[in-house]
Amino acid sequence: MKVVNFWIDATGQNKLYYVMEFKDMAQRQRLWEQFKNDIEWIQVKRNSEDNGGLIIEKMDDYFMSQADFFRSGN
Repeated sequence: MKVVNFWIDATGQNKLYYVMEFKDMAQRQRLWEQFKNDIEWIQVKRNSEDNGGLIIEKMDDYFMSQADFFRSGN
């Protein structure tokens, strides 16, 4: 999985935003399933929740494609 970047809300709200890049929806689904079932990840997650897990009130997914009318210098 390729993480493009992380952002923290600049208005003081306790929000975290991140963008991930996938070739297509099939790759996204396959890689997320591999990640969720990864033994090392499961243990790290379990250890990180020993004193209480993250409080996640809401999680949104957005699926986007780059707009043809705008191309950055990349």
